[in-house]
Amino acid sequence: MAYSDKDSRYGNYYSDYSIMGKEETVNLGHIIQLLLKRWYVFLISVPIFVGLGIFILMSTPKTYKTGAELMIENNGIKTLGRGQNFSDGIPFFTLTDNLVDEIAYLKSFTLVNQVVERLDFEIMYFEKETFLNKEHYKNSSFPFEVVLDEAHPQMASIEFFVEIQSESNFKIYIKPVKEFTKYTKGVTIEEDIAAWTELGESFEFEQEAGFGQAIETENFKFTLNYNSGAQAKPGAVYGFAYIPNTFWASYYQGNVGVSKIKDGSVVTLGLKGPVPEKDIDYLNELGQTYIDSRLEQKNAFADGTIEFIVNQLNAAKGKVDSSKLDYMKAVNNAPVVVGDGSEAVSLRLQQGYDRRAEIQKHIRYIEGNLNNINNGGESNYIDPLTAGLNAPNIFTTITNLNELKQELVEAKLKGGKIEQQITQDKIAENERSLKGMLEALLTTKKMDLRSEQATISRLERQIRSSPGATYELNTAAKALEMNQSLYDYLQQQLATAQISKAGTKADAYFLDKARMKSTSPVSPQPTVILAAAFALALILPAAVIILMSFFNTSIRDEEHLKSLTDIPILASIVHEAEPESIKSPDFVLSPLAEAFRYLNINVDYVLNAQNDEKVIGVTSIVKGEGKTFNSVHLGAVMAMSGKRTIIIGADIRRPQLYARLGLKNEIGLTNYLLRRSDLDDIIQETNIQNLYAITSGDRPPNLIELLNSPTLPALVDELKANFDYVIIDTPPVGLVSDYLILAPLMDINLIVTRERYSKIDFIKEVNNMRATEKINRLYFVLNDVKANRGGYAKGKYGARYEYGYGESKKGKKKSKSKSKKNKTTIS
Repeated sequence: MAYSDKDSRYGNYYSDYSIMGKEETVNLGHIIQLLLKRWYVFLISVPIFVGLGIFILMSTPKTYKTGAELMIENNGIKTLGRGQNFSDGIPFFTLTDNLVDEIAYLKSFTLVNQVVERLDFEIMYFEKETFLNKEHYKNSSFPFEVVLDEAHPQMASIEFFVEIQSESNFKIYIKPVKEFTKYTKGVTIEEDIAAWTELGESFEFEQEAGFGQAIETENFKFTLNYNSGAQAKPGAVYGFAYIPNTFWASYYQGNVGVSKIKDGSVVTLGLKGPVPEKDIDYLNELGQTYIDSRLEQKNAFADGTIEFIVNQLNAAKGKVDSSKLDYMKAVNNAPVVVGDGSEAVSLRLQQGYDRRAEIQKHIRYIEGNLNNINNGGESNYIDPLTAGLNAPNIFTTITNLNELKQELVEAKLKGGKIEQQITQDKIAENERSLKGMLEALLTTKKMDLRSEQATISRLERQIRSSPGATYELNTAAKALEMNQSLYDYLQQQLATAQISKAGTKADAYFLDKARMKSTSPVSPQPTVILAAAFALALILPAAVIILMSFFNTSIRDEEHLKSLTDIPILASIVHEAEPESIKSPDFVLSPLAEAFRYLNINVDYVLNAQNDEKVIGVTSIVKGEGKTFNSVHLGAVMAMSGKRTIIIGADIRRPQLYARLGLKNEIGLTNYLLRRSDLDDIIQETNIQNLYAITSGDRPPNLIELLNSPTLPALVDELKANFDYVIIDTPPVGLVSDYLILAPLMDINLIVTRERYSKIDFIKEVNNMRATEKINRLYFVLNDVKANRGGYAKGKYGARYEYGYGESKKGKKKSKSKSKKNKTTIS
């Protein structure tokens, strides 16, 4: 059986039998085609998802962003600053702490609870709209006011709905609830054992009442007062809910954002909510409560300092009084000594003590500022006049430094990096200059202290060498002067502390009070939601379609089949919902007939007429793929073209040919092979001119042996001599071995596959048969192809059929036209 060169048109497939089939790859073009083929899915999903997006927009409260900024000059009130000692005479209230602690305090429940106690949030008023409740805050036009009985427990966070019937009457109701919180004002939930109520049955309430009338159950008690200045909307439903301050405190503690600007002393307060006016009031009250609390802390510290000084002052006064008594006793007992000079020595000694104390204070002042420089200038520098030190250069430098530090804070707030760097460079330069002056002055003061100490030591030795009575007098005088000096100093410090307290102001203030950050809501954002809805309307159906295609193990279409095999595809037979009968005059004009004419052309092309190739085997892998349907329609088209065509029903196990053609199956192929009938007896003429058929006949017990007999090849040779085409309708090759026995009789083998029915693994089996040369000259016919991909190619038009291997729908019905058995003489 020679092969034709014409087969090269369908690829050099005979040249390499090692090809077992192609691996499936991701085909972007196929995916696009797959999605376009199901355009109607997107047409449905887009309105659904966009409608869902619109519903979300309408049912989600609009949220607005508000914010405020606080400047915290000193980072808290905990400890005295480095290098600042009580005896220095420096103001007491310059204190330091960590700004992070202040942020934690701003977010603490204690402070937040103080804020909500100052505000009037406990009754939340709203108006019921189609999809949500619209809250009214400080709205003078709201039609009523709720007055709670604060001594009575109240249902918390439960919505009461009010329908106003007139200026004197209304109907009030709540939706059924099974559990709720009861809260009595002034009693914490932890203290109230009945706070949480869980009911066995739903609690519901509805009542008609008058304004000013008490509405009471065991779960609540309140009165509604009508607002005569407002006018209720006809048919509108209003409402309210009692939300205790502790609930609001928990809400705001969890929702207010508090953060600090990097490298600065500014703290930002942020809040998002549906009622920006309410959030603005809260943030302003939060900032003010925080400022007030810091001022209270500073005043409390000042009061403690003043109390300490007063206690020390009282103790010093007692010592002064005692020293005065001792001095008077010593004066009365002292002898008159002329010329010993003890009084002058005592006076110089007292002056020495005073100078030493003053030098020591100067040294402490100098060391305090040096410590501040070494610690990076954490605190402001103290001017020398505070320590009683006359140093004009140091005073000028410290004044400049403190001004530059303030400029640096302002530059950080403005965000100017260049200005910050310039100011920092100036501060560093002034600090280096101040450090040099302070170190030089410290050296001088230490030398003065050593000199003064030597003088004091010399005078003390001189005093100790005087007569006893004079020494006692000098000692008493010295004690009196020292105690009096301490008393005077404490008096001075008390006055300073009282003046400082009188001038105390908060070291935190509003840089910017609360305001809306934007007039547009931050959520929901229509553009984002609608865009997301539109994207989901495309992505989700596409993902489902692609996944379904991915997990579908059936052949999708012709391109898919091509990707699985190198075996040529001779034609794609389109789907027709109601195919015309081959007996109908309209069949020749149908798309289905045109598809089979295309198959006929390609079959003629691959058959080698010179080598007398006429036998066409038609099979499939499994039942239901349409091999008999293709055999009948291909034979009909060949016959209509004027070619004498005969179809042999070789599928003896499940015969379908006779039913397709409306013939009888009383005798047929098996009868001939068993030599019970002659050839003329088994050939039946159909209602189509030039088309003949041999049905399968009775099913014998020894089918394999019968098909292997030499009678069958002789029969085929005789038919080839008398017909232009011989079509053999065979059993599915994947189910039984019958086809492999019949295959040597075929000039070409048509394997019918069915779109979205034939499995991928079936194609691999065919590839394996071709590679192992079990069956040669294989060609595919793709059956049941949808036509909505458009175009006319390889017999694809715009319809398909409903037939398959096994009983067809029309095959189950009795044929209307009975064919008579006609004997045809073969000459």
